[in-house]
Amino acid sequence: MKNWIMMTLALMAFSLLPSPGTELGELRPVSVLAVETEDKQIRLSTDTMDVGVGETLDGALQNLEETSSGHLFLDTVENLVLTERSRFLLPQLKAILRPGVTVCIAESEIDLETVPEFLHTHVPSHHLSDTEESTPLQKLTCSEERYLLGK
Repeated sequence: MKNWIMMTLALMAFSLLPSPGTELGELRPVSVLAVETEDKQIRLSTDTMDVGVGETLDGALQNLEETSSGHLFLDTVENLVLTERSRFLLPQLKAILRPGVTVCIAESEIDLETVPEFLHTHVPSHHLSDTEESTPLQKLTCSEERYLLGK
């Protein structure tokens, strides 16, 4: 009986020690992830204004984490914005992001500061789980600082 009491007291003492958790101010939840390819580089941009570049998707993700000013949460991504040239990354992105993430194609340059609000109201119809490389996706265009999500 004494052993149980001593073990319980020891466990309680260890639980009072400070833990190396993540500071709340360091957390950076991502809502929109934009994926572009140019030449042999993959560029990931987020609505938190973080950018990662690499020759592979894993390299770009690692660069994104290393250069962020906090801890990025990609589990909170709600919208994935691809370019036509980055569609080939869909199978790899399916392994990283949640199946319920919505997907669309950017036909022009988008402003990651303003597009989250637009995509929150105008939700793309395709989810990552039911999207293949050949699936026709809705087109997101920006003209005169106004967005349009085509059919």
